[in-house]
Amino acid sequence: MDGRLAWEPRLAEAVVLGEVQRRLEGGDRGLYLAYHAEADQLYERYPAEAREEVFEQLHRRLFLKLGLGSPIEQAIEEYPGITPQVAGALIACAGGPHEEGADLVQGKADAPAAPPRLALTLCPERFLDPSELRRYLRHAVFQRLPAGQRETLFSRLWAGEAVTHPGLLETARGGIAAAPELLGFPSGAAAAAPRTRALLPGSLCPLCRFPSHEFVERFDHLAPALIELIRQDFPGWSPDQGACERCVELYQVRAGCW
Repeated sequence: MDGRLAWEPRLAEAVVLGEVQRRLEGGDRGLYLAYHAEADQLYERYPAEAREEVFEQLHRRLFLKLGLGSPIEQAIEEYPGITPQVAGALIACAGGPHEEGADLVQGKADAPAAPPRLALTLCPERFLDPSELRRYLRHAVFQRLPAGQRETLFSRLWAGEAVTHPGLLETARGGIAAAPELLGFPSGAAAAAPRTRALLPGSLCPLCRFPSHEFVERFDHLAPALIELIRQDFPGWSPDQGACERCVELYQVRAGCW
């Protein structure tokens, strides 16, 4: 989806400058010197009123050259059944964690049937740790979309298809079922710690380790195959530990009881 990603200039600038500082603090002055050599030339060549545009171009070029947006591209592409359903993605700069999130933006009024675009709002600091950013995005893209929008995406993916359909099986093998880390779980998922009290709103899910306000704490009404799939990824997990609704939904898809 890299050709359909749109980056807010303010985000690209903040991420590039953060990467420059990160490398400098780690003892690598190469990027710092290269950046300031180009920036100094722009200051000398362009008047004040023209600098904003040329600096936007500089930051965008460095952002792409350094591959700073790769974690987002990779996280989106890990869900091949979802990508065709959106027209692209808009990635904007958040002023703080309280502004972060994911949403679907519908097309213009004159093209209501156009596919929506995925809108992500992220803090620049997240880009300093690519692996953690990917993990966060896997959570944000699905679990932080409004419920109705998330259901729309999944209904487009699964509607009219029996769970034994070859296309569904291929999606499962190559996507959600490929590895626990695809869902944001740690590689070689370690056993979650035994739960000694109820899962309160805002508690961390024992599986994905993200805070949630909606938990499933009784599994006796769910298919044994679902519990078995969870235990394959989390050998030390037991139903009395519970799980967030989003994780349960994903395992329901894998177990064919969605």
